[in-house]
Amino acid sequence: MRILIVEDDESFLGELEPSLQLIAGLTWTIARSRNAALEALKAGFFDTIVLDLNLPTVDRAMDTAIAHGEAVFGAAQEFSPGTPVLFLTGSSAEPIYEAED
Repeated sequence: MRILIVEDDESFLGELEPSLQLIAGLTWTIARSRNAALEALKAGFFDTIVLDLNLPTVDRAMDTAIAHGEAVFGAAQEFSPGTPVLFLTGSSAEPIYEAED
């Protein structure tokens, strides 16, 4: 199983990676910015995408914004339709998520 993790928080990634290593057959790619995530989506297929919404445009930039995560979500729908996207974020997903009754 291939997972794309879109997250810029190095501390969180440091805590997450040891747990991921325990899962047999799992491979993951980490994208730390909107642009890195867009490149990863264009380059290959992922079984699941884990997405933080509040991202910078490029790695280590300080211009974090929810709009950058929304752009990654839109690209995921375009390049990988049907791929599950799990939002793991401290930001509200309300602007891009509509609950079904």
